[in-house]
Amino acid sequence: MKRLLLLAVLLASCTGDYPRVTVVNASGGPLAGIVLTLEEGKAYTIGNLDSGEETTVVVEPRGESDVTISCTDDSGETRTVSGGYIEEAGAYHLILTVRGNGVVDFETHFD
Repeated sequence: MKRLLLLAVLLASCTGDYPRVTVVNASGGPLAGIVLTLEEGKAYTIGNLDSGEETTVVVEPRGESDVTISCTDDSGETRTVSGGYIEEAGAYHLILTVRGNGVVDFETHFD
């Protein structure tokens, strides 16, 4: 019973008001070597996403932070785009949609 209670507490803490960043691959091809970097330099390696895939990571900014995404498209071109804003407090959810023309849409939501 204690293990079940501990598991419930851990799961509840994973869905708290921690800032999250979702990367959506709408580029029409695979993306490789995806890395998110916060303004203070902390990096989160996502890896690869096939076309149409998305993934979400919990991030730990110190205070206010811009977010930079770097990735390589199927032509071999590496792009680095900065934008978006996130804070350590609150239920920030930043959605980065990578498009085929190298444009990245940054949308901030509060969940």
